[in-house]
Amino acid sequence: MGLAGQATLQLGVADERDVIAFLSGQPSANVYLLWRIAQGVLRQPRGHERFYGMRDPDSRRLRAVIGAGANLVPAGSDRDALYELGQLAALCGERPRMLIGPRAGVDALWRGFQQALDPNVQLDTVHIGYELLPDDLAPELGLQRLHVAAMSDLIEVEEASAQMLIDDLDRRDRDEDPGLFRRRMRHAISQGEVFIYRDRGELVFKLNLGARTGEATQLQGIFTARSRRGEGLCRRGTAEVCRRLFSEGVPMVNLFVREDNLAARRSYEAVGFVPAGQLRMIILKDCGRLLDSVQSVG
Repeated sequence: MGLAGQATLQLGVADERDVIAFLSGQPSANVYLLWRIAQGVLRQPRGHERFYGMRDPDSRRLRAVIGAGANLVPAGSDRDALYELGQLAALCGERPRMLIGPRAGVDALWRGFQQALDPNVQLDTVHIGYELLPDDLAPELGLQRLHVAAMSDLIEVEEASAQMLIDDLDRRDRDEDPGLFRRRMRHAISQGEVFIYRDRGELVFKLNLGARTGEATQLQGIFTARSRRGEGLCRRGTAEVCRRLFSEGVPMVNLFVREDNLAARRSYEAVGFVPAGQLRMIILKDCGRLLDSVQSVG
């Protein structure tokens, strides 16, 4: 059934139980979407953010789900359904900045998206997913003077975050919209999501908490000052945050790291993280023009 059929739909509050059950089949891989649902996106959509799904026309079971907004995030293994949802996302609402999620899901979503638009790609990378359980955390590691950032740390947190995006993804988000970038950093600090470590007054390590559910907490935005890399700060700082999260009852911590960032991967593996699948990230310069072949879809 194509995009005009009854099986493809925008999801809302009436679908919430089914969507949560569907995503909970892979709680680590789908932690971001589960987190957004917990924040009420299905009950009260925010801005251009929407969830779309495809149901089997007979059983009405969900075949695939995507979160659509600034990011397109797929869930599910039905490649045909994700392909059609990719076309739907290209035709509906705000153009995304990024497609990101489990590699097979993004592969299918991207094929559908490309069928509808002529996007210009800035970066297309594969990341390795890592997971850590409490019993696997290396016992000897830690960084006791690591602390939650305060608003007085905003300027340095902003600088570290901007540098991390340049180093890891060649993204210059702060240059593109300095005001939005600062608001995001201010919000993260106000929510207690940013951990920092200083040495002789200088911020030399930073880590952000990302999506959080009852099943997993995601780490992101991990940064070590260039002058201090190779000293074990990433390994020790990450271990310290994980230890604190586990002491609060978090059952699993996960993160993603670029496949070619071997130094970071060694650090996380030394903490106790184990590989758990691949993620694909496609950052778009712009979405280009709508292709003639799909202008009449639906």
